[in-house]
Amino acid sequence: MKMEMKVKGIICVFSLFLLVVGLNGSAVGMDDLSALRKKAKERSENQEKEIFDAMSEREEKYKTPNGDVTSEVKIFSKGKKMRIERLIRVMNQGDQDGNAEGIMNIILFDGQKAWEFTSLFGKEKGKREISNKKWEERQRLKTWWKWLPDESKIVGRETVSDQDCYIIDVNGEKQVPYNKIWISSRNLRMVKGIKKYEKRTKLITHSDFRTLIKDLEFPFRSEMYVNGKLQSTAITKSFEINKGLSDEIFDPEKVEVKGLDFEEALDEVFSKTIPHGKWSPGIPKQEIPDNIPSDVREKIEGLYSKKARHRMKAAHALGKMGERAVPAIPFLIAMLDDDTPVIMGDLYKRTPGGAASSALSQMGRPAIEPLISILKEGNNKVRLESLMALQNLYRHIKDSRIIDAVIEALNEGNLKVKIRAVIILKEIKSPRAIEALSTAMQDKDVEVRKKIVHVFKSIKDPRTVEPLIAALKDEDKEIRRIAAEGLSRNKAPIAVDPLINASKDQDASVRRAAILALDSHKDILRVREVFIDALKDPDVTVRRSALSIIAQNPVKWSLEPLIFALQDKDPKIRKRSTLGLAYLCDGHAVGPLIKALKDSNKGVRKGAAGALGGLYTKTKDPRIVDPLIEATQDIEPEVRENAVGALKIKDPRITKILNMALKDKEPGVRGAAARSLKSIKDEQSVEHLIPLLKDENIEVRIEAIGALREMKDERVFEPLFAVVKDKSYRNTRALKMKHPFRRIEDDRELAIKVLGEKGDPRAIIPLAALLKDNAEEQKYRYKAAEALGRINDPRAIDTLIQTLEDKDKIVRQYAAEALARRKDRRVLPTLLDGLNDKNVFVRQKAASSLWHFKDDRFVEPLIKALDDKDGYVQEASARALGRIGDPRAVEPLINALTKKGMAAGWARAELQAITKVNFGHDVKKWKAWWIKNKETCIKFNKIEIQMKENTDPELVEYLIKAIRDQYPYTRKRAARALAYSKDSRVLTCLINALNDPNPGVRASAALALGIKGESGAVVSLNRSLSDEDKEVRSAVAYALQKLRDKRSVEPLIIALNDPNRLVKADVIWALMDIGDPRSIEPLIKSLRDQDPSIRSVALRALKKMTGESFSRDPEAWLKWWNETKK
Repeated sequence: MKMEMKVKGIICVFSLFLLVVGLNGSAVGMDDLSALRKKAKERSENQEKEIFDAMSEREEKYKTPNGDVTSEVKIFSKGKKMRIERLIRVMNQGDQDGNAEGIMNIILFDGQKAWEFTSLFGKEKGKREISNKKWEERQRLKTWWKWLPDESKIVGRETVSDQDCYIIDVNGEKQVPYNKIWISSRNLRMVKGIKKYEKRTKLITHSDFRTLIKDLEFPFRSEMYVNGKLQSTAITKSFEINKGLSDEIFDPEKVEVKGLDFEEALDEVFSKTIPHGKWSPGIPKQEIPDNIPSDVREKIEGLYSKKARHRMKAAHALGKMGERAVPAIPFLIAMLDDDTPVIMGDLYKRTPGGAASSALSQMGRPAIEPLISILKEGNNKVRLESLMALQNLYRHIKDSRIIDAVIEALNEGNLKVKIRAVIILKEIKSPRAIEALSTAMQDKDVEVRKKIVHVFKSIKDPRTVEPLIAALKDEDKEIRRIAAEGLSRNKAPIAVDPLINASKDQDASVRRAAILALDSHKDILRVREVFIDALKDPDVTVRRSALSIIAQNPVKWSLEPLIFALQDKDPKIRKRSTLGLAYLCDGHAVGPLIKALKDSNKGVRKGAAGALGGLYTKTKDPRIVDPLIEATQDIEPEVRENAVGALKIKDPRITKILNMALKDKEPGVRGAAARSLKSIKDEQSVEHLIPLLKDENIEVRIEAIGALREMKDERVFEPLFAVVKDKSYRNTRALKMKHPFRRIEDDRELAIKVLGEKGDPRAIIPLAALLKDNAEEQKYRYKAAEALGRINDPRAIDTLIQTLEDKDKIVRQYAAEALARRKDRRVLPTLLDGLNDKNVFVRQKAASSLWHFKDDRFVEPLIKALDDKDGYVQEASARALGRIGDPRAVEPLINALTKKGMAAGWARAELQAITKVNFGHDVKKWKAWWIKNKETCIKFNKIEIQMKENTDPELVEYLIKAIRDQYPYTRKRAARALAYSKDSRVLTCLINALNDPNPGVRASAALALGIKGESGAVVSLNRSLSDEDKEVRSAVAYALQKLRDKRSVEPLIIALNDPNRLVKADVIWALMDIGDPRSIEPLIKSLRDQDPSIRSVALRALKKMTGESFSRDPEAWLKWWNETKK
């Protein structure tokens, strides 16, 4: 196996012994683990009080195939500070003097930050910072009582290294350094630890314990065994305590590490420890041809260098020459078995042979035959490099000779060669490649078969199905498992029966994989019994997998399997079944879930409480209420929280219980009670919610404000005023951790926002005071500005006007934005000034606020802002220009299409808004069209504005004539402008325009009919739903959405099959607004649409039309509809 090695890999081997440094230590006469941990912790804390500093020296030795690697280690500690110096020496078996070159590595923690230094790169280049999280994790793993999971338990006692030890089985789901540990009953230190991996077992032993002070004992010898073989030894030579160490040794600025010649040091060190073969081509140097280019000859001569690094660089240079270096092919071929190690800058091992392989792959067709020839004749190392070169060649030259050679290597090579051949054939993916791999599934070597089945698993090709089915009977259990996983991807119907058989395999991992694969086949009738049997499987992972599938889509599987799973001995299975039962909304689940509220596992009780709450929302089953009330007294806070959160029932008895829960000692319960009261909106709870505004937990305070937000009681104002005025420190860290991708409002911000939403004039005084307070934190001031903008009172407006003179430019812009939303023109100078501000945020706010004013005086400043460096300013400027609709913006917006900023994305939409045409991002078409239609566009923009303000009869006459004009664009704009006319003749004109030869005119006519609200056009619009143009069909759907006429339901249902997703989405919106029950079932079918955006829109429509929510599961919706529509 090819070895990839980093220097840091060797360094990390020795870091293992740091885990023995922790200071614990008096015999404990008890077998209770919690008491044992407590005693160890107390002893450690007492020892830390007595030890001010410590210094130890030890020698570590690590065995390699070619010799030993030794390390001299010094460890200094003072309080939390620590310095670890490690000098690594690499010695060949022939080196007896012990003076081999060394590499110094220093890890230093100064009490705040940690660093690592290595002499490989000198002090500056070799310095890197270690994250605090990683450092803390290292320290935690030193001390067994810190990392040991709570689920662990003492299973016996045993004497190890003359120490009476407790044997502890390490249980739990989190990653741990050991699976079993032995702890001395005398000094409470770890004496032995075992960690089991898939293919190896690691054993650590500590012995030669010596007393340092009082009851502190330290092991002076540690050994590590891997699969029973001694791998490394650490012997402590000295250990001194309280010697008055200087702080200077913990100063990172004073660390000195002598730098090395990087390349020379690595070549020297690793050439001694990594086995390698010959170091030059087998062709005599004098055979280099004379009649070749001098630069090629020079590099071929470089292949004969005594230094491996130089040979490798020469090979790379030849590769870069490409076919010019063809004369070098024989020399590179001869060099393929040169495996002298060369450690590069990335610290990975390379070889000259690998460089030769890479060079050959760059020489094109002339290299193919020599590589195929050596593939047949060379040793395994050469054949492997040859294969890799052929693989790279095939990526550029699809030559069938390469496929033939790879297939031959697959059938005749050694293990490594065969596996490389499999990898290449996977990349080729041709029918011959798959056929060859299928044949090779009979190979006697299990690793080859395993690699092939991995390949078939990753290829979604029907030709792989039969080999995968055959692999389900392989003697190797891992191959059977991988084959089942592969059949899950391919989803071939013929695989169902073989997978059913595999679900009865003797190995649990195979049974589990088969169960998961059967789920992907969606053939419920054939596999139902298999899944029910799997719920009885002796292996918990199989049962969990089966239940997980059933619970994900319980409607398909019905109630019985989930109720059965509630009796499982595994608490996770019982908990998962409660979630599935909640999803079913079946009254038959109420009884089993009520029983689950008494389960011994808190997770099951928590799940049952949540499930019953969901069931009550859907079924209103009265049996649920009393058990949930009882669960509010559960000993576990998580259960109480779910029970309280489930009681969203408007009932005086429930309100009383929720009011009591507001005083629970656990913040989660108090918050859940506030959420439930928010849903109930019972004014009687106001006096109980108000004290929570001073709760110690910010989440609870926010939930309380959210509940009061829904109350119309006058009593809520004064407490909210008090929150707004409160300047005390508020911790929002918990909120930010919960929502790392967006900033969450703290309770004071939310209170300000709520006062603005309520719009009560009494809030003006506290909000104005906050806004005017320059000492206040900025975020509260601009929240106050936003809130005042929502209060419809002259005093609020006056306060905002005054704020336009504020010293803080950000606050000024928030005030300006609030005024802009109210279209107060006194804000315009501030906004126009803001467009030129140095602060990007000020420019963003100014540009977005101008969107509220349709004033052509802003066109020029906004055009200038299109060139802003900030994308959001560009976007806001483009949107504002589109809203104003002034033709002066057309050319700048066309130019914006060529930019990389956000303006380019919005420019297209805003150009369409101004011109009523759409050429996407095609700048040439836009420019050509604008030259031809500029005058017409300007004229009709003015006409449309006039028609909106006052439908002049003369203008109507002009438009009725213009809708029959010879130019399509004129007809299109005339149709759009007629939308604002009340003339009786217009309806006929627009209906006729639905048959116009130009699709743009037809679309404009449809939109105009929708804007006018002409129900007399419904029949004509229904016919136009089948128009050949997608833009027309989309416009028709929009018009029918506006008209909301039930005569359009059936045509719209048919249009749900439209091939265009945008049209389909518009059709769904139309059906949603019409709200006819006939469209429910077709919309449910749309939940199976291939396009996720259509499924999303259909779900939104169904929720609005029905008031129900079954996520995106069409089966659940269909079941509910079949029960409800009757």
